[in-house]
Amino acid sequence: MPVPRVFVSSTCYDLAPIRFDLQRLIEELGYEPLLSERGTVLFEPSKDAAESAVDDVANCDLFVLIIGGRFGSEYKTEGISVTNAEYQSAIQHSIPVFGFVQAGVMHDLRTYELNLRNPAVNAEKISYRNADSTDIFRFVREVRGSIVNNALQEFNEFADIAKYLRNQWASLFRSYLMARSEERRVADTLAELQNMSNKIEALSELIARKIDPKATTEVTERFDRLTAAGRAARWLMRRGVKLDGDLPTVEEISAQISTGSSIPEGGLFRRDYEALRSLSPKQRASITASPIPRYSRVNRPLPNREQRQIARDRDKTRPAEHAKATIENYVTV
Repeated sequence: MPVPRVFVSSTCYDLAPIRFDLQRLIEELGYEPLLSERGTVLFEPSKDAAESAVDDVANCDLFVLIIGGRFGSEYKTEGISVTNAEYQSAIQHSIPVFGFVQAGVMHDLRTYELNLRNPAVNAEKISYRNADSTDIFRFVREVRGSIVNNALQEFNEFADIAKYLRNQWASLFRSYLMARSEERRVADTLAELQNMSNKIEALSELIARKIDPKATTEVTERFDRLTAAGRAARWLMRRGVKLDGDLPTVEEISAQISTGSSIPEGGLFRRDYEALRSLSPKQRASITASPIPRYSRVNRPLPNREQRQIARDRDKTRPAEHAKATIENYVTV
């Protein structure tokens, strides 16, 4: 059974007891821990160990970051630590980050930030009790300044980390259950709406049969023509083409608009544009002054039951590329 993979990122030697306890906690919860010193991180022979660890972050589901008082090894020649590079990889791949920083480091960080605001003091030259490099402070500030995944908890002992992770991961699981429940609710609502749509369609067909069939056809054809004209008007107005007076030909319109908005391929636009040109100036003005409907499968002559079934079967097998070529390239802005 697949289980969540948890990548533990920190310096190794100074935080070895914390990393060992974290491994036990993750295994107790039924997850798979990834720690470089335990051999659970993939090391590719063609790369060095640090690069392999950074690349393997993309294969995890959760990321636990622990910042202590040691900078650790520098990653390549980028001026950041390996731990920092692993964190950036987690951010890049949108992996949930659960960050922790030793309380002593946070105390020194506050002192460092006060020194930065003091022009008489060189904050970079001062030795700090709980941090061997000011690059650690910059790393902490990078995490806290991130738009997402920026939660960073102080800790004094492993119990603080364990309590926080248990609560967070339990809440994460609850959010998943609530999302599943919401998906089922939405699916039930959509099914009910589909049922109502089928009933309305059947009633509309029944009403159309009881009134003058010829008049019904004329009304639906007129509505289709106005809808098609509205689609053409929407597309043209958004590209700065004026619709007052005599409308130009399709070729003349193509010369008016920018290169990036050339006339769509295929015959859909041409048909819609011909419908627009067939309208009187008064009808055209009413279309351009009111909200213009987008393309819709509704507003079509009412088909019989057999035609509706043929249309459903066709829609199930129609490739997405066809829909894109005939509709999306035209109606999107």
